[in-house]
Amino acid sequence: MYGGIAGRYRDSGEQFDSGCFIDGVKCIPAEASFGSIVTYKVVESPDGD
Repeated sequence: MYGGIAGRYRDSGEQFDSGCFIDGVKCIPAEASFGSIVTYKVVESPDGD
C-alpha cells in the first residue's frame, strides 16, 4: 500500500501534482524507500523530446 505524496509551494501555497520548479529548474518529486521523498531534475533531450 502506498500513501502518495502531495506538494505545495511554500511561498504561495499553490499545490503541484506532476512537477515543480526549484530555483528556476524543473523537477519531479517521487517517493523513495522508507517513506522518504526525492526530487529529480528534469533533463531535456537535445531534440526537445
